Amino acid sequence: MCSDRILTVPRAVALLPLAAWAFVFHEKVQRDEAWAILWGCHVATLLLALGLATRRRQLVAIATLYHVAAGLPGWLTDWIIGGHTTVSSLISHVMTPALGLWVLGGLRLPRGTLAGAIGFHAALLPLSAWLTPAALNVNQAFRVWGPARPYLPGHPAVAWGASVVVTGLALAVGWWLGRRLSRAGG
Repeated sequence: MCSDRILTVPRAVALLPLAAWAFVFHEKVQRDEAWAILWGCHVATLLLALGLATRRRQLVAIATLYHVAAGLPGWLTDWIIGGHTTVSSLISHVMTPALGLWVLGGLRLPRGTLAGAIGFHAALLPLSAWLTPAALNVNQAFRVWGPARPYLPGHPAVAWGASVVVTGLALAVGWWLGRRLSRAGG
């Protein structure tokens, strides 16, 4: 499926995550929640589509790691705590990382993937703060995640730092597991 840099999958495969993103976006617009498309997992879906369309393994790896280590656990947590999800969200959060893993042949990640995924998340924070309502706290751009609030100051800079650290830790664990699994598999 891939060499060190260039993927050999048909470019048309990029239409799968793009269709999933469009389905989620349509649903968000219908519910007057278009801002929610800036959650990291949804932007990572677009990054995956871009990586597949341009056949750039690094972009696919960053998007896949982000989905597996941050997007999927965040979505599952939200679903368990909130008690509901949508069909589009289920498709987006399950199909997208599964497609990335399939194209990459598992979590065999090129060098720089972890730093790229952390940088991707860090870049989303100012965008989320600029483009989304503070009350919605997209990507924790305005305040620390609820359960951590009693332990950390409420300043947005602390929220950004905590968001990058927590997401970075999740990404690092995903990256480490990928390295361990790829060594065990040969």
